[in-house]
Amino acid sequence: MADKQKIGVFGGAFNPVHNGHINLALHYLNELELDKILFIPTASPPHKSDDDFAPKEDRINMLSLAISSFDKFEISDIEFKLTGKSYTYLTLSELKKIYKNAEFYLIIGADQMLHFDKWYKYKEILSLVTLCTSARENEKEKAEILSFASRLDGLDMNKFKLLTSPVLKVSSSEIRQKIKDGEDFSSLVPKKVYDYIIKRIMYDTEAYMKILKNTLSSRRFYHSLCVSQSAKKLAERYNQDVEKAEIAGLLHDITKETGKAAQLEIIKYAGVELHPFDKRGDKFLHQASGSAMAKILGIEDEEILDAIRYHTTGKANMTMLEQIIYLADFISADRDYKDIDIIRKETQRGIEYGLLYGTAYTIKSVASRQILLHPMTVEAYNWIIDEYFN
Repeated sequence: MADKQKIGVFGGAFNPVHNGHINLALHYLNELELDKILFIPTASPPHKSDDDFAPKEDRINMLSLAISSFDKFEISDIEFKLTGKSYTYLTLSELKKIYKNAEFYLIIGADQMLHFDKWYKYKEILSLVTLCTSARENEKEKAEILSFASRLDGLDMNKFKLLTSPVLKVSSSEIRQKIKDGEDFSSLVPKKVYDYIIKRIMYDTEAYMKILKNTLSSRRFYHSLCVSQSAKKLAERYNQDVEKAEIAGLLHDITKETGKAAQLEIIKYAGVELHPFDKRGDKFLHQASGSAMAKILGIEDEEILDAIRYHTTGKANMTMLEQIIYLADFISADRDYKDIDIIRKETQRGIEYGLLYGTAYTIKSVASRQILLHPMTVEAYNWIIDEYFN
């Protein structure tokens, strides 16, 4: 008969997973010579509110990124498949059905160990696993844990492991607080997890809508929502990043109602370069200051920033996202100018037709009113002709 596989069971909220979790798992893996460790994110903990939990998809995605370099680390989503509260006994009972030839090593924290007798069906748990915990290099803490273990009804001390743990000066709650406060937490989580979290923060549409509500008039706020929806539809149609289109559409007019002096300060602070013509009209300036404000809000994606930067004038050599935001601003549901139905119909034919008609309409409208026309709009028109129709 084959030797039993030694599997570490490491449960937790992982909200988010951090360097401490990974280092601790490596410590147990090596010290106990385990064949692998199962990371099991908690679905609904018995003694905690899950109101502050990141969605399960995010927690699993972050775990996947964190352990991607470790062959002996795996994730189990078993607790998301069970109904009700996430009791360890129920989880282990299910794991026993899956891993029939395995010895389980249940990894718990020192604080959890000292209250283990309060766990649901704790004696039954002890019959299923080798119980593992760790203490810092502190004799008093070790003695306290050993004393508790020796008195724990049902625990076979041959199936109890007390390790000396590395010092872990990090907690998930600390990281969540740093995220809320806008503080740097890059040293506390794996690089891939950090990038994932930053992206999720960047695409926090609810947060942006709160900012817009406090910044814009109700009319301008509604327009921003409409442009965002139009941008999403165009992005879906042309297989572009829908989240980027949504954010760029939402934020394109964020400084539209901000005074000129304040816009110039925003542009200067963010280090956005102005076209020589930009200061000659408020309609030109707000696209530059809008991009600058998005940058100040933490958006680093150049595609999003440039789509906001050129949404009014357009320009030559527009990326697809730039074309989408430029056109979405023309055809959004709140628009009711003279040729709107024609531009929408042309857009249905193809993005190139919408771009051509919309840009031609702008040039004719501006010329008829004898006001300044930004040279980038002329360049955009010529580029559209060359790109799509020549």
